[in-house]
Amino acid sequence: MSTTTLVVLVALAARVSAFNRVIVHHPRDDFAAREIRRYTYLTTGALPSLLPCTDEDGLRCLDRATGSNIEILILAAPSSVLLQHPSFDGVQAEQLARLDPSANGHAVQSARLGPNPAKLIVGSGKFGCLYAAYTFAEALGVRFELSGEILPDPTAFGGLPLKLHGTSALPDIEVFAPSPVFDYRGLQPFHDFPEGPDWWTTQHYKQIITQLSKMKGNFIGLHTYPYKASTTPSTGTDEPTVWVGTVDGLNPDGSVKPEAAYPTSYANTLRSEWGYSSLATSNYSWGTSELFETDCWAPPPTDSESCPQASTPEAAAAFFDRTSAMLEAAFAHGNLLNVESCVGTETPLSFPKPSTPNVFPCTVSAGTCYQDATTRILPYTVAISDTTNTMEKCAYECWRQNYSVAGVEYGVACFCGDAPPPASKKIDPSRCGMACAGNSSEKCGGSYTMSVYQFVCNGPKPAPISSRQVYDGIFTRLKAKIPSLTWYWVWTPEGWEWGKMTSHDPTFTDAVNDLQTAMESRDAINPSLKMATNGWVVGPLPDRSIFDKTLPTSWDAITSIDLNTGHSPVDPAYLNITRHAKWAIPWMEDDPDLSAPQLWVNRTLEHMEDAKKYGCTGLLGIHWRTKETGPQIMAMLQKSWNPTLTSEAFWLDWASSSFGTNVAPAVAQIFSSVDSFDMPLVVGWSGGPGKMSPQCLDPKKFTFVSQLESLATQVSGEVNSARFGFWVAHFTYMRAIADTECAWVEFNKALAAAKTNPAAKATLLDARIKLINASTVMITALQNSFADVGTLGTYMNIESHSLNEAITSVEPELTSLLGPLPPAAMPPKVFGGVNASIVVPTLRTTLNSSEPFELRALVLAPTSNPKCQVTLFTRPLGGTTFAPTMMNNVGRSVFEITANSLTSDFEYYLSANCGGNVGGVFPPGAPTITQSVVRMSV
Repeated sequence: MSTTTLVVLVALAARVSAFNRVIVHHPRDDFAAREIRRYTYLTTGALPSLLPCTDEDGLRCLDRATGSNIEILILAAPSSVLLQHPSFDGVQAEQLARLDPSANGHAVQSARLGPNPAKLIVGSGKFGCLYAAYTFAEALGVRFELSGEILPDPTAFGGLPLKLHGTSALPDIEVFAPSPVFDYRGLQPFHDFPEGPDWWTTQHYKQIITQLSKMKGNFIGLHTYPYKASTTPSTGTDEPTVWVGTVDGLNPDGSVKPEAAYPTSYANTLRSEWGYSSLATSNYSWGTSELFETDCWAPPPTDSESCPQASTPEAAAAFFDRTSAMLEAAFAHGNLLNVESCVGTETPLSFPKPSTPNVFPCTVSAGTCYQDATTRILPYTVAISDTTNTMEKCAYECWRQNYSVAGVEYGVACFCGDAPPPASKKIDPSRCGMACAGNSSEKCGGSYTMSVYQFVCNGPKPAPISSRQVYDGIFTRLKAKIPSLTWYWVWTPEGWEWGKMTSHDPTFTDAVNDLQTAMESRDAINPSLKMATNGWVVGPLPDRSIFDKTLPTSWDAITSIDLNTGHSPVDPAYLNITRHAKWAIPWMEDDPDLSAPQLWVNRTLEHMEDAKKYGCTGLLGIHWRTKETGPQIMAMLQKSWNPTLTSEAFWLDWASSSFGTNVAPAVAQIFSSVDSFDMPLVVGWSGGPGKMSPQCLDPKKFTFVSQLESLATQVSGEVNSARFGFWVAHFTYMRAIADTECAWVEFNKALAAAKTNPAAKATLLDARIKLINASTVMITALQNSFADVGTLGTYMNIESHSLNEAITSVEPELTSLLGPLPPAAMPPKVFGGVNASIVVPTLRTTLNSSEPFELRALVLAPTSNPKCQVTLFTRPLGGTTFAPTMMNNVGRSVFEITANSLTSDFEYYLSANCGGNVGGVFPPGAPTITQSVVRMSV
C-alpha cells in the first residue's frame, strides 16, 4: 500500500461521522482523478479525497474506502479490478464492455458498493478515463469552451445547484458514449490576422489545446502562407509557421542558418497588411494604448528585432526558431491530451532560388506582345510581383531553370516556357508598353499582356533547386525542431476556388506532381508523419473528387474548408471519395465579417449532418477568434459525440449553464432568432477583413439587442451577470457599428457640402462630433467585451482599418476647412469607464508537473496616474487562506508574473488598485469566485 493511500484511509477513518467523498483510481489516471476532484469541488463546494489503488491492491482498497457517509467515485477502465468487487450492485457490465478503446469510449453511471453510493467513471483506451472525467464534469453542470470554462455560479440566487450534495451523495448519472461520430474532431485556426493565432503565444496554444481536449476534440491544424518569390514582403506570404528551404540551409540541430532565412513575421501593430494601417499603439485612442506595452506590438515569438519585420538575416533565422520552439511546446502538450497536430504549405511549393547576380549574363531579343489569361500562356511562373524585374533578370531565371523562352508582364511578373505562344495570341505591341519595375527603359508587358522573347545567356549555370530538395529541407527541420508534430498537409491555393480551377489546367498536373514529391520526401525523411491534402476546394472542377482517384492510398486524408467562406453547403463530392479518409471543415466564422459578431450554430450542425451523410470521418472548424466563436465550436464538438443534438437544444443548454435556468428560455430564443443567416451584417471585406463602410442600416435589425438588454435584471449572480454582460456588450458593439457607419454617411455629406459652401462648416463640425460620439459608444462596448487576444485583435482592426479611414485620415482636410479641431471633435485618449477592468488574455487551467505558472494581466482604468498595481492571490485548491504576490509592471498598464512555487493544484484571483476608489478584480465575483489550475502528473 502506498503512503498516499494510507494517509487517505486514515483521514477517512478519522472523519467517519461526517460525509466524505473519495475518488478511487489507478495511479496512471492521476490527472483525470485530479480533474474529477477539481470539478466536484467547484460544483458542490466540497473537495473530495484522492485514493490511488494499484491493480494488485484494488479490491482491498475499495473495502477500506467503504463506510458510513461515504460516496465513492471510481475512475477505471472497463476491465479494471476496481469494477469487479462482489458487493457492486447496478453495474451495467455489458454496456461498459462495448466502449470502443480505439475511440476512447467512455461512460458515467450510478451504482452501489454495498451500502455506499458510487459513481462509476469509466473510460476505454489510452485517454478514455480522461474523457470520462470531463463527461462527469459536464453531468455536474460544467461546460467547456476554448476561452475557458462555464461553471455554476455560487453567487447566484440559491448558490451552487449541487451545494446540498457537498454533504450528500450526488444525483444519479447515466451517460454512455461508446464512440464519436467523427474519428477526427478539432480546429483549424487560421493565421494571417491579429484576431487569430498570429497573436497566440505558447501559453495560449496550450490553453486552446487543453480546452479542446476537455471538449473531447483531438486535432489542431495550421495553414501557412509560405515563401513567395518577391523582393519585398507582401500580404499573405512568408509566414514563419513552416520554414521553406533546403537541407544545406540548416544547422545540424535543425535551426535555420541566417543565409537561408528570409523576412518573416506574424501580424503586428506596425505591419501594414490586409488593409490595416501601420499605427503605433501609443496612438490608440479611448485609453486602449494602456493594454500594449510597446508601440510595435505582437506577442512572442515576435520580439523587438522582428517587429514589424525581421530586419536582418540573423533576426529572421531566430524568428523561425522561436516559432518552432513555440509549436513544439504546444504540440508536445497536445500529445499528452490526445490532440494531434498539423502544419503545412500550399501547392505547388514556392521556394527561394539560388542567389542572383547583380549583372545578368544574358542578351535578350525584342519582345513580341501576346494576350495572356488566368491560364498562363507560358507554363512556368518565376515571380508574380518582383519589384526588381527586368528582361535580363527574367531571362536569367528562365535559363537556370532550363527554359529557352521568357515572358514579362505587368512590369513585375516573369514566366518561362520552351516555345513561344501560338501566333493567334499575338496582339498590338502598344499593349505591352508597361515599364519594367527594375529598369524603366525596358518594356515588360501590361495587364494580362505578356512580352515574350528569346535570349542567350553565358557563363556557368547555377544548378536549379528542385521541389524535392526543398521538401527534404522542410521535413528535416520539422523532424528536428517539432518532433511532436503528427501531420503535414498540403493546401491547394485560394485561387482554385475563385478562379474555378479545372483538372485540365497544367497547374493541376503541377500540383499532383508536387504532392507526389512531398510524399516521397516524407517517406525518406520522416515516415511516421501522416499526410493530408487541404485547400479552399476538395479538388478542381469538373470532378472535385479527382484527388481520391489520382493520389495513392498512402495519403491519410483528403480535406477541404467549405466553399464560399462556409455560405455554401458541404461539397457533395465527398460522397465520391472512397479510397481515402475524408474530412470536412465548416467555417465557425468568416473573414469578411471578422470584426463583428457571428453566430453559426445552426449552420454548423447542418453541415455536420451533411458531412456524416457523405461518409466523412473527420470534422474540423476553421476560425480566428475563440471567445466570440465559443457557441458554434462548443456545439460542433458536442454533436461530434451526440449526433441527435439540435440547435434549439444546444442554445437552451448553453443559456442555462451560462446565465441560469430562470432566464435561459428567453435568452435561448433570442440567440436562436439571429443564429446563422439571420444575423445582421454590419462589416465586409475591403482590402482586408471586417471593414466598416459608410451606410445606414435599418434599426429594426437590432431589436434583438434591446430585447437581450432587457433581460439583465433577471440574471442572478456576479459570474452569470459577467457572462451575460459580455454578450450584451458584444451585440451592443455591433449595433453601435451600424450607428457609427450611419454617422459616417452624414459626415461625408457634410464634408462634401463644406468644400463648396463655407456656410456649411458649422454643420460639418457637428457631424464630426456626432461621428466621434458614435465611435465612442462603439469602442466602449468593444472594451466591455475585451476577454482575450482575439478581442484585442478586433480593436486593432477597427482602429487601424476602419476608423483610420473614417476619422484619422480626414483630419488634415478638416483642419484646413475648420482650423484646429476642438477636443469634442477628436477621439478621446483616456478610458471612459468609472472603474478598472482586468483582462487576462490567456487562462491556463492545467500545467505540466514542473511547469511554472505564467500570467499576464492588462488593466483598463479611467486614470493612469498613479499607475495601477495588480496583486495575485493564490491558495491550494480547496484551501482557506490566500497568499498575495505583487505582479510586475512591464510597461503601461501591463503586468506579468512567473510563479515557480505553486507546485500542486491551486486556485487564484487578481486584484487591481489604481488609486482612490478605482480598482477591480478578476475573475468577476472574486474572491468568492476563483480560477483554478490542476497539474498534470507528467
